[in-house]
Amino acid sequence: MENINLELRGIVLKYSLELEHAVNKIFISFLSIENAMSTRHFGNRAGMSFQQKIDLLYDLNILEKNELPPIELLMNFRNRFLHNINYNSFEKILQDLDNSLVNRFKKYCVKDMFDCEEDYLITFKQLYIEILDILNAVIKKRKEENDRKMNLILEHVKDLYDLKLLVFQYILNTKANLANQVDKNLMTEKFKENLLTDLDIWYC
Repeated sequence: MENINLELRGIVLKYSLELEHAVNKIFISFLSIENAMSTRHFGNRAGMSFQQKIDLLYDLNILEKNELPPIELLMNFRNRFLHNINYNSFEKILQDLDNSLVNRFKKYCVKDMFDCEEDYLITFKQLYIEILDILNAVIKKRKEENDRKMNLILEHVKDLYDLKLLVFQYILNTKANLANQVDKNLMTEKFKENLLTDLDIWYC
């Protein structure tokens, strides 16, 4: 029986799982999911496929169109290694890929080294790193946006607190002013007139 190269398939699977984990983190962040493990799509249960998750991130404008090709390229290798027993090397997959995909993959090679299985594996790792950078940038951007919103909320709370202090100080001043008027035995109508004047000044 031909060697199915479990070691290589394991490497490809490991990188794929790590990328899917990063994608799940993006969804958890954007959807504010508190208990991801209890969900059907981001926990231990079978839910959306990795490709469906990527498509949804694009539909939600979380991923840009130019960020999709490297992800789709890696998934092409991943699907062939994990679902077709005949593909036990990068060389065999590259033989069956369209030239456009091969050239796209070749752009990730290091120092133009693209002649043997070891070179192909290094190229695949570079592709993985490129995608990981894309996903980490999305996570970082989301965190910065959350921090910005939190700062706005904190500023708003501070403004409300300052306003509350102003209102409290106004009430104290008004009560002191009214007490002085009572001490001076002002007439009732005059008392009301002064009170309304104070309130008009506050609401202006």
